[in-house]
Amino acid sequence: CINYHIKQVATPTNEMKWNAGFEEVDVGVEGSSWTKVGTASAIDRTTAQSRTGSYSCKFTDLTTAYTGRGIKYDTVTITSDEYYEISAWFYASTGYNQADIRIYAELFTAGDVSLGYVGQYPTGTQLSADTTWEQIVVSTTTASNAAKAVLHIDAKETAAAATDLYIDDCSIGKDMVTVKNLAITCE
Repeated sequence: CINYHIKQVATPTNEMKWNAGFEEVDVGVEGSSWTKVGTASAIDRTTAQSRTGSYSCKFTDLTTAYTGRGIKYDTVTITSDEYYEISAWFYASTGYNQADIRIYAELFTAGDVSLGYVGQYPTGTQLSADTTWEQIVVSTTTASNAAKAVLHIDAKETAAAATDLYIDDCSIGKDMVTVKNLAITCE
């Protein structure tokens, strides 16, 4: 008889290979992997806050529409019928409970036909505090014909709060099935 006790939890492998934490190059410039969606002048790479490294992405003064402040990552290759984790870390300067954040992926076939969105879409979520980094994670199983994904992050404010939102360490990762604290005994 063999006894097992597993305490380790595996970390998903990030499919976003370049600039997922905004360290390599500014948001929205050629080669950055990120496209600005909304008011481009209010979406920038910054050193004002960062979770890891030196940089993060900053949405300055959120608007009342998701279309005002957003970014999307270049297409990544995914595997159909697999369990994925979509995540990013967020930091609100003020008004955390008025910032509504969406993190989601648009899935595509190999022929670039959109299969729709997975994740926090069409509604978002709010952070639990100001001036602290908080991770938002969405888990999903991809469609049987999915071959590509595009990560989207956008935010709006639900009340006028002049909220600046920082984003860092983004990921689309194949989630490995994990077991935590499993004990097997034989009789």
